[in-house]
Amino acid sequence: MFKKDREIWLYLIGILLMFGVILTFSKEVFNPFLKGKTNIVTNALPKPSLTIDKDKVYIANLHTNYGVMTILLYAASAPENVNNFIYLSNKNYYSNLKFHRLIPDLLLQGGDPYTSKPDISNYGKGNTGYLIKDEVNWDNIGLSDSQKNKLTVAGYSSTNNLKSYGLDKYTIAMANNGPNTNSSQFFIVLADYSDSRIKELNGFFTVIGKVINGTDVLDQINKIPVNDPKSNNPLPTKDIIIQKIEINNL
Repeated sequence: MFKKDREIWLYLIGILLMFGVILTFSKEVFNPFLKGKTNIVTNALPKPSLTIDKDKVYIANLHTNYGVMTILLYAASAPENVNNFIYLSNKNYYSNLKFHRLIPDLLLQGGDPYTSKPDISNYGKGNTGYLIKDEVNWDNIGLSDSQKNKLTVAGYSSTNNLKSYGLDKYTIAMANNGPNTNSSQFFIVLADYSDSRIKELNGFFTVIGKVINGTDVLDQINKIPVNDPKSNNPLPTKDIIIQKIEINNL
């Protein structure tokens, strides 16, 4: 009898462990941006107050060692996150950081302060020391009820008073490590909206702008080989350096 009870308990424990592995794996595959950013940088910055004018047009010129990309920032759609991006850019926070993650034909991610150091084991783990809330209106980007439910279960919520933009090719969005954990890291979408991966990820990330000039630079970067194409965090084999980000308003 005791032997049978023991076998049952071992069987139940095995099932629980299996579900744990499946859930972990599913999170990695379903949401490849939710990784890292577990450490806080020692030179933390004060959280910025909202100083931008939501009615103005802001342009960011992102200078890289491969060329310049011009980004139209969506100040009215994501004021807190655009304000933070402008704040960090004006403080030269992004200068000399690297794009540390390139998933060809999907995304290019950068903005991690640890990428100014040679130790690649910390890449993807850095932030400013403060967090910014998500700004995504699910109804604006046409999410289905099942997508909304998935987001709600994961702890996300809709920001109903904003006109949001969804993920699409050449849009720029804030990377996160869960609900309301935006900081300095951002990614640029390299895939078309028709890509099922992009459709599944809509709603999880705050879109702050779109590359309107210099897409040829992105197309060139997209061709750079990565160290492990099957990895969830492939590192470009050549340095892609953010030299500076200049902000202008019209």
